[in-house]
Amino acid sequence: MAYLTKQYYVETFHGQTVPDDQFDRLADMASDVIDAIVLVPINAEKHDMQKIAKAAAYEMEYLYQEGGLDAITGKATSGMVQSEKLDEYSISESQSDTTKQQTLTVNGIPVSALAVAILRSLGLMCRWWYAGRGLHYDGD
Repeated sequence: MAYLTKQYYVETFHGQTVPDDQFDRLADMASDVIDAIVLVPINAEKHDMQKIAKAAAYEMEYLYQEGGLDAITGKATSGMVQSEKLDEYSISESQSDTTKQQTLTVNGIPVSALAVAILRSLGLMCRWWYAGRGLHYDGD
């Protein structure tokens, strides 16, 4: 079950337009990615579900920007030139003509740095997962 609804995504998050035929699948996959990267299972009674929905919305938007459903199946084109892997988690650096950016991935699926930041603020992330990833967080 997805952590976000189309109503939340459009009216509260004000996200990028995602085609209706992809929305439900991307929302489910974004929620699956959130579940895959958290340290403990998400519980509606213990966790701030508004922030979880926001993290899932960032992840869904990022998946859409990275190729939509093709980002899930691994068919999206990528300019990856270098990568590191630790168990099922990896980070890859891609290069464009003007910028160099790092992409967090889990099993080849792109992970939003904003989603990671929200989950970390909720105490749901294991420190080793994001340590040394080129992401800077206040207090580290």
